[in-house]
Amino acid sequence: MQKTTRLRAQKERLIAFFIPFIVCVAIIVFKKIYPFGNKCMLHIDMYHQYYPYFSEFREVLVKNKSLYFTFNNGIGNDFFALYAYYLASPLNLFLVICPTKYIIEFMTILIVVKISLASLFAYKYFVYHFGIDENSKNLFDSEKCYAIALATSYALCGFCAAYSWNIMWLDSFALFPAVLCGIDKLVKENKAACYYVSLAIAIWANYYISIMICIFSFMYFIYIYIENAIEKKEKSIRSVINFIIFSLLSGSTSAVLILPELSVLKYAYSSTSTFPKKSTWYFGFLDEIMRMSLGIRVYIDDKHLPNIYTTTAALLLLVLYIFNKKIKLSRKIPRIIIVTFFFVSFSNNILDFIWHGLHFPSFLPARQSFIFSLIILCLMFEVLRNIEGIDVKRIIVALCIVFAPFLYQIFNGKENMNSNFNIIVTLLFVFLYAIILIILRRIKRRKKIFTALFAMIMISEVAINMTLVSFETTSRSSYLARSKDYKKIVEYLEKREGNDFYRVEQSERKTKNDAMLYNYSSATEFSSILNYNVSKFYQNLGLEGGTNFYSYYGATPVISAMLSVKYYISKNANEANGTRKFIKKIGDFYVYENTYTLPVGFAFSDEAEKNWNEKDLAPIDSINALSKSILLSESTELLTFSSNLQNVKPGKTTIKIYRPGHLYAVYDSIDIEYIDEYVNDDLRKTFSSISNDYILDLGEVKLGDRIYLKNDENRKIKFYIYNLNEKQIQENYKVLAHEKFKLESFEQTGLFNGVSLKGNIKLDKEKNIVFSIPYQKGWKCKVNGQEKKIESFKDTFIKIPLNKGENDINLEYETPYFKLGAFFTFASIISAILLISRRTNIN
Repeated sequence: MQKTTRLRAQKERLIAFFIPFIVCVAIIVFKKIYPFGNKCMLHIDMYHQYYPYFSEFREVLVKNKSLYFTFNNGIGNDFFALYAYYLASPLNLFLVICPTKYIIEFMTILIVVKISLASLFAYKYFVYHFGIDENSKNLFDSEKCYAIALATSYALCGFCAAYSWNIMWLDSFALFPAVLCGIDKLVKENKAACYYVSLAIAIWANYYISIMICIFSFMYFIYIYIENAIEKKEKSIRSVINFIIFSLLSGSTSAVLILPELSVLKYAYSSTSTFPKKSTWYFGFLDEIMRMSLGIRVYIDDKHLPNIYTTTAALLLLVLYIFNKKIKLSRKIPRIIIVTFFFVSFSNNILDFIWHGLHFPSFLPARQSFIFSLIILCLMFEVLRNIEGIDVKRIIVALCIVFAPFLYQIFNGKENMNSNFNIIVTLLFVFLYAIILIILRRIKRRKKIFTALFAMIMISEVAINMTLVSFETTSRSSYLARSKDYKKIVEYLEKREGNDFYRVEQSERKTKNDAMLYNYSSATEFSSILNYNVSKFYQNLGLEGGTNFYSYYGATPVISAMLSVKYYISKNANEANGTRKFIKKIGDFYVYENTYTLPVGFAFSDEAEKNWNEKDLAPIDSINALSKSILLSESTELLTFSSNLQNVKPGKTTIKIYRPGHLYAVYDSIDIEYIDEYVNDDLRKTFSSISNDYILDLGEVKLGDRIYLKNDENRKIKFYIYNLNEKQIQENYKVLAHEKFKLESFEQTGLFNGVSLKGNIKLDKEKNIVFSIPYQKGWKCKVNGQEKKIESFKDTFIKIPLNKGENDINLEYETPYFKLGAFFTFASIISAILLISRRTNIN
């Protein structure tokens, strides 16, 4: 009998899991996502970050590369910190059995599985929290039926619809109901296993979303503890102690990830966040209510609009929750306060700042909205369970209250993301739910049929919404089109260079993380944990940069040389000039070798560094100041203003060449993305991301040529043209390359082995060696066998003072606080196991 009951309960849990699973698979088939078509779910950061990171992580695991550091992420980054921030989900370890060509599909499967697990855990939470009888033989018992429908609504809520592509958040989203279930068990039964395990895994998988879970868990525990004390007339200090202890143990279980991550994040732009000085409001209550509509477009931009759709039934049942006579006022008031608090939180800048870990989110707003959705669903369950507490009159009044703001929205004509069609469909569903509730309230027979109907309509509705607004796609074949050619290029360059250190760049990128996508070292990165000092350095010298990215676009020869960029890949057959030469065509791409390239380390005198102030000058002036500092003279400028004439018209600027040579252009800030360069009548190249303000490399031109710079936005753009002084770049390079660092070994193998570079440099006098590697904690250096303090060059690169003569250098990196964090993690797990086994019964 007990076995039969257990099997029945498992069957219903499987139903809770497989309903969203089937919905997601159906959407995949409908949207022709591979293998049902040529689409894939690479969207926003999944396109630009997660797929490249997954590709690199697989390389690390399969080829036993170092977990500590990678040169395939910008000019170098702590890979373990990147793993902790983006890749820590335990499910990602299954990458080792996934073929490289199916990584996209692996990620797609993970998304579907995590969404389905969210439904399963939500169902388990509803069952335990509301004391639903799982032993009932009838699947269509109203409470189980509602629990399955509400669990599905959680899994497919607005948060998931908006951020389903954000695979690194979905573990914590899925585990959140299990965390609340764990708190319930801790308070009611003093069982801590569920709470510890679920919260520990949630924090491990993604500490950022878990910040919000921890904030709410604290609030939830206080409320549940007080409510339980009132109802049972007893106060258990033991549950308070357990909550504190196991909360701390859950956090410290991830110490091996969090400590290294925090040591790296202090160099990121997010570390500059400051608490808001005054309170401001983003929008009004009516705008928030509209965000609960069916089919409303998900919002991911910077105006903070929350994605709080759960089901349109929530609109009606929230009002009926207030009207319900069977629900005690002592339960209503605190829950209504919590719901109100969330509405305020979405709109208020200070609460928004706190919810997001003392940081304003860069796009992707209201990341705590999944918590709000689960709270709403709990209130909905109470109304449905206590249907006898509302009469037909109250249902009709509630219906009118819901209709009022939506009708106002239609007739007011205020600009909003809702279309009238969205509003009408939303109201039709609300009306349908009201009719079913009236029937359920009035009839005595066949209630199970209408209960099932209510649940089926709710599931169908959230499935329709998910189909309409989620699972955005792109062309799979287009995304992977370069893979074969780039694999051949990388193999060719590895064979050509051996174990030497070099970087590769390209004229047109698929993403700013192409180096991870195709497995080579570059000078470009897009990551939330990048070293922002590098980005500022790039921007000061006219390269592309921002709060969470920097790129090689805008590099002039002296900067390119200092970044050790040796090869350049382009689809353009005409990139050869005085700064680079053609070496080989592979597939559709031309491989060029830069004329001026320095090794990863080069000598730079103190005097030259002091003479160069790159921060207080315009990029062109900063580059010229660098050139003069290198030569230690007031020589001519490296980039000289050109006398070539311009004819500026909307959409097209014509430059007639009277002074030939290698040209560069700068321009005033403008919000367009693309400019095409034509030389005479031939398209030479397309510049992308123009809004990011970087120097344009126009290439070499002859006397009498005409350059046409065109944009599709019909904008008038004045360009400031500069000629490259070929003689001066040669003199710069001669000085910098005179005392070269000769790399003897470059080791980056072994999962838990540090990265190391060994080599030597012979100096004519005391100088510094500068490495084109970001300056940050974790690096150690020995010179001639003696420990040497590492300093920073312009707050950006590693600098090591050296004596005259031979200097043997051993530079090694190990992720900071990794060993200390590992100790705390191990100690926390052992402590939790011992405490659970002694103080509670393991579930």
